[in-house]
Amino acid sequence: MFMLLIGIALMLAWVSHNYRIVQQRKEYWPQFNDHDFSVRAASVFKVGQAGLIAYPKPKVPWIRRVLGDHPTDHLIYNPTADPNGLQLRRTRNLFPEAKVWGWQHIEALPDGIERLTDQHYVMI
Repeated sequence: MFMLLIGIALMLAWVSHNYRIVQQRKEYWPQFNDHDFSVRAASVFKVGQAGLIAYPKPKVPWIRRVLGDHPTDHLIYNPTADPNGLQLRRTRNLFPEAKVWGWQHIEALPDGIERLTDQHYVMI
């Protein structure tokens, strides 16, 4: 009986942890539409000879999908609007599945951020 209670407590803690993550992501999402924020949610496609090619869709754990979460595909980052990098760190922490791109005209991009090129089609 004691082991059953331990198992139930661990499961509830796991669900609670994932619920908090989902809520934090939902609360953070509207900032992607704020003009003063350095990160934008976007759809990014590769331009190929046959037309636009979609990148593979990222995944989030099943428990988070059950709790109402959805994966974020692409984010575009403007480091000039985030001089200390705090917004980028927080975004990467909350949305680790998302590919973060840098604006095409920005020269100095942080590590791990690929610059958008003419070979990409972007919808914001």
